[in-house]
Amino acid sequence: MTFHGWLQIEFMENDSLCGADVLQIEDDAIAAIRKRIDSVSDSISIFEIKRGGNGMIVLTVHGIRNHRNEQVIDLLRWSSAEFPASFGLLHVWDDEHPEYDNCFRVYRYAHGVCSEMDDPHLSPCLPTIETTYKNQA
Repeated sequence: MTFHGWLQIEFMENDSLCGADVLQIEDDAIAAIRKRIDSVSDSISIFEIKRGGNGMIVLTVHGIRNHRNEQVIDLLRWSSAEFPASFGLLHVWDDEHPEYDNCFRVYRYAHGVCSEMDDPHLSPCLPTIETTYKNQA
């Protein structure tokens, strides 16, 4: 299973909050997501939650595993549900899936909902990104 994804963590608008309150809410969200990351991370995948400029907080996930791992999909699903103003995409290629072994599936996270759909950009994997002569010089 190959996966690459991101989720921009957003919060519901609340004009009554001051700057310190907003920072505390963001810090609490980052801590909660880091705790979830700790429960699914391993030495062969990349899981990061980072704060950028202009209030941007982004969760990124990347990895190649030998077998399907629902925890990756669930991490973004949980984060999106917990912070429903968040949005992002996760691209998954599961070459062991009985129906979708030759294509990426896209998981769209928006309004706290995870939707699975076809990927039109990198699929079908063979021949779009792979060839039958993979090891040929």
